[in-house]
Amino acid sequence: GEFFETLTMFYWVWNVKTEESHCEVRIANIDGQDEWASGMTKVQKIYFAIFSLIPKACIGVVLLYLGGHYVALSPTNNDLILNCVAIVFIIDFDDILYRTFTPIFIKKVMAELPPIRFRSVMSGLFDVLVVPYIKALFFAVIVIGLELSSHC
Repeated sequence: GEFFETLTMFYWVWNVKTEESHCEVRIANIDGQDEWASGMTKVQKIYFAIFSLIPKACIGVVLLYLGGHYVALSPTNNDLILNCVAIVFIIDFDDILYRTFTPIFIKKVMAELPPIRFRSVMSGLFDVLVVPYIKALFFAVIVIGLELSSHC
């Protein structure tokens, strides 16, 4: 979840239009649909990667490893459930902060922004047919690694 969300954010930053200089957000009506007419500068993309994507990816990887280890080594079923709830709380904490502290007018503005369209039909098929198997393989590798490390 968290790690693949970060990859999706990276994909978005990579594909959003690159502007030569900073400009205000522009929305254009193209073929009856509102679409973005402006993008981000290279500097904005780099800052977003350094201050958002890289820390988010690091937190996701550390949480996956330590949280998985913590859950895998739960001594009882009750501890297992409690540890899973704790991990879910930690993962969802940023969403809780957003829902609690973001002003309503900002949420409304963000909800009214059009989606950024850059996906092809093939990438949609890739998401449906291949990504679930990649996630399952990634999860299996983590679980097997945790199992092997707990026997050492």
